[in-house]
Amino acid sequence: MNNTQSLTAARQVDPAPPAWPKLLYNVNMPPKLAYSLDQVAAMGDSWRAFDLAPFFPGVPGVTIEPESESFPAGGGNATVTVTINSAGQSGTWTVDKDATADWITVTAPIAPQSEDGEVRYTVAPNTSGASRTGNLYINGKTHTVTQAEVGG
Repeated sequence: MNNTQSLTAARQVDPAPPAWPKLLYNVNMPPKLAYSLDQVAAMGDSWRAFDLAPFFPGVPGVTIEPESESFPAGGGNATVTVTINSAGQSGTWTVDKDATADWITVTAPIAPQSEDGEVRYTVAPNTSGASRTGNLYINGKTHTVTQAEVGG
């Protein structure tokens, strides 16, 4: 299979787990990164996926705890515990977040980590009114952050 595939093909059951991340592109929209089949499926069939995994050294598998956190409208702080459970070529884990989640600030770590550790982040007060959701990505694992609506 080549690196470019339709999203329908990306959703088909494959005996080998898919490699992540994938770059999703559509002629009429800016590209987006996807870290799971759910994110790929949510984009619709007009998008195409380009497998970026061959361009990155093998990263170690990790487990994260917790996988989600909820905050009141006033915001707050939280940590995610990261445990390395397989070596990978690079031996490091990193954290990233949704580009649109400017209300989430990762305070540590800033650089790639080679040992088990914690991701520390801050959620700003919600002044937008509606509840909101954003994600942190740690070596292919997703930590979902939700925040209550103002007055909720």
